[in-house]
Amino acid sequence: ELLSELFFNILTNSVKNTSNSIVKIDIGISEIIEDKIEYLEIKITDYGRGIDPKIRNVLFDRELRIQRGWKAREGSLGLGMSIIKSLVDIFGGKIAYNSRIADDWTKGTIVDLKLLKSKKIEPVK
Repeated sequence: ELLSELFFNILTNSVKNTSNSIVKIDIGISEIIEDKIEYLEIKITDYGRGIDPKIRNVLFDRELRIQRGWKAREGSLGLGMSIIKSLVDIFGGKIAYNSRIADDWTKGTIVDLKLLKSKKIEPVK
């Protein structure tokens, strides 16, 4: 259920931040080893408005975003990003947002998600 919530939040952000009438999202999955740890790497690429590099360092910081009154868009505090990060942490993973086109952040985003291949989640009692 938590994994579904994680992907729901990521994909919802991609859809909400696309102004085109057609939403295009590419998803690639591979197995990788990084620092002797096995991960499933999921790359989710969207073609929306992208994320300004100036704010990437505060994307996952809920408190800082609230303190600064920073909003993702009208009617949103943008707390979905901190929820995404919390879910990734539960799975012992990593997440990064990069521009789809290296020198033009306005042309979409690549979400680079790495989840531990062997992580098992125990139900909360």
